[in-house]
Amino acid sequence: HDNGWKAFVNWFDHKVWYPLGRPVGTTIYPGMQVIAVWLTKSWLPVWFGVKKYLGMSIPKNVLVKGAKRVSKSLSSPFMSMVASSMSKVGMKWVEMSLNDVCCLIPAWFGALTTVTTGLIALECSARFHCGVGSQFGTILDEFPLLGHYLRKVGDPIRYILKKYSGLDAGGVRVSSSSALQPAALLSMTATMFFMSTIPAHIMRSVGGGYDNESVAVFAMTLVFYLWTRSLRGDGKGADVDINPNEDNVGYRIRQKEDVGFSLSTRTITAAFWGALTGVAYFNMAAAWGGYTFVINLVGVHAAALVILGRHSSKLHAAYSAFYIAGTT
Repeated sequence: HDNGWKAFVNWFDHKVWYPLGRPVGTTIYPGMQVIAVWLTKSWLPVWFGVKKYLGMSIPKNVLVKGAKRVSKSLSSPFMSMVASSMSKVGMKWVEMSLNDVCCLIPAWFGALTTVTTGLIALECSARFHCGVGSQFGTILDEFPLLGHYLRKVGDPIRYILKKYSGLDAGGVRVSSSSALQPAALLSMTATMFFMSTIPAHIMRSVGGGYDNESVAVFAMTLVFYLWTRSLRGDGKGADVDINPNEDNVGYRIRQKEDVGFSLSTRTITAAFWGALTGVAYFNMAAAWGGYTFVINLVGVHAAALVILGRHSSKLHAAYSAFYIAGTT
């Protein structure tokens, strides 16, 4: 924060691991520290400056400075340009102390983790642009005998949702091209609720609990969301042939979508989201040693799709872009 990135990387602490000392810059996961400094020096001053300019409330324990004066002292040419642009429109440069930022990071990223987990549930339960809605229930409903009793238990829930909330969560599929289908929204909301009440998540999202997991758990869930997003179909029949007489059965995967060097829109879109997944994975690897579980799980999922006969150009492009962006 005060001495710059080069000084941080070359930092050698003689007071720990005595008498050997510790080369901190090369033996630490710097993601947490880098994010804290980036928030303090880049994002929050601009965000609070915009809020103050619009007349919105900002925290009381902040330091308001003139953006023009700050632009001359910033080491980053880009941020200096941003501060200069803010001064031209009459905005202020509003700084929060690094200590306060570090105390609030667990709460901020805990909330982001909860939202991202809900987006994963939405991505997995909604049928985007396929012309059919999602069905209220779970995969256990399809099990013999067990599914029969689970559907019986779910009937009162379906009735209550339909009668009192107006949501059509009946046993049949709802025709809708929107992602905001009742069952998908319920799945997203329930997932966010359960995620926000998990003790392990609460422990890592308490204000003042500044630790690697505070940042890494969000990065991990972001990787999983972006990976599932990269495999989304973009239209009816785009990636599968849907038989309306069957329920989640009879999908025929198109094994080849591209011809020669001509890439389809689906493949390019998958590569784009796969590359974003790799960037999120880089953040995860920089913040916590548990990154090995993330890359292994994504690889296992891709391999499972190939084994199950669901390989396509989209999967190939998404995983290739993810691996190249995340490991280089």
